[in-house]
Amino acid sequence: MSPTMTSPTYDLAFQSCDGYLRACVSGASDSIEISLAYWREVAAECRRLGYSKLLVCENLGETAPSMHDTSLEYYLVGCEVPAMIMGLRVAFVDAATEESRWNRLGENVAYSRGADARMFLTEEDAIAWLTSSGT
Repeated sequence: MSPTMTSPTYDLAFQSCDGYLRACVSGASDSIEISLAYWREVAAECRRLGYSKLLVCENLGETAPSMHDTSLEYYLVGCEVPAMIMGLRVAFVDAATEESRWNRLGENVAYSRGADARMFLTEEDAIAWLTSSGT
């Protein structure tokens, strides 16, 4: 792993891989604010280092109580993220597999807004898609 960035609510670690940047985010909890903040950071770091492909591995703890309407929260994150990652190919893996239906909602919203991003249950599948020549 290379540079690690720490905010008051989450940690980010970056690793340069063959053809893509791997970003791992971890922390005790999740919220809309945390999600949007780390997406801004990983997209900026990917561009700063000159990568067009990004693997994001999320390992955040329980969802903050403010996220009382889960579907709305994931919808809102899905609306905001495409502008941050425009021009990047992004594969996303969440360690909390029980969140997969909500992550799929966010993926669909982001995709409908032009994001080249997909959600995967395993890092291996994410890397295979990310590094494939097809779309």
